[in-house]
Amino acid sequence: MRQSKRLLFLALACLPSVAADLAPTGTLRATFLSGNPVQATIDTSTGAISGPAADIVKELARRAGVPYTITPSNGAKELIERLNARMADIGFLAWEADRARLVDFSGPYLLMGTTYLVPAASPIRTAADADRPGVKIGAVDGNSPTIYLQQHLKNAKVIPWTAAPPYEEMLKMFASGQVDAYAGNRTRLVEAADRYYPAFDFMIRGSKKPQEAIDACLFETVGTA
Repeated sequence: MRQSKRLLFLALACLPSVAADLAPTGTLRATFLSGNPVQATIDTSTGAISGPAADIVKELARRAGVPYTITPSNGAKELIERLNARMADIGFLAWEADRARLVDFSGPYLLMGTTYLVPAASPIRTAADADRPGVKIGAVDGNSPTIYLQQHLKNAKVIPWTAAPPYEEMLKMFASGQVDAYAGNRTRLVEAADRYYPAFDFMIRGSKKPQEAIDACLFETVGTA
């Protein structure tokens, strides 16, 4: 089974590439998407931030010889606004053509998988199954998976949501036929499938052998920098 694979890039707020200029205030101020566990996670007990974004910021600050801060942003729009308002110096964001008109992007530093979450009894078992007439796919408006699907689906319809509903509510939406699948960040959807098993399934599961499952993650790369 196939799943899309997205390129994540380090977005720079139109700053020169000279290391010292990355931190014009004397502190390297970074921001990342709070809801994306592929970028970073926040310890609910201590507030500590860990993950690739935190590691990159720490190393950039070390090389520039400056202290740093790293702050979560609630969505791509807020992150871009912080960069362009000079409230942050660098941000972590998936490349999209429209976003590239607003901020500059570095080369890729990470690949992020996206996939579909479906009811366990769903006939949708492959990406091709999802792109059929009459299929309704829920996705959060403005998110990278949503933008990709809106640009590439030929038959299925994307149902944009302002925010992802709770998974309990999503089960009801599946049962009522409001949507047939939910497209999103693979890491989050794997966690949901495990938590709510056997109610949910995600596209990488099924009859695949381990190597086939790994191969299914290697989908076409999208985006350039």
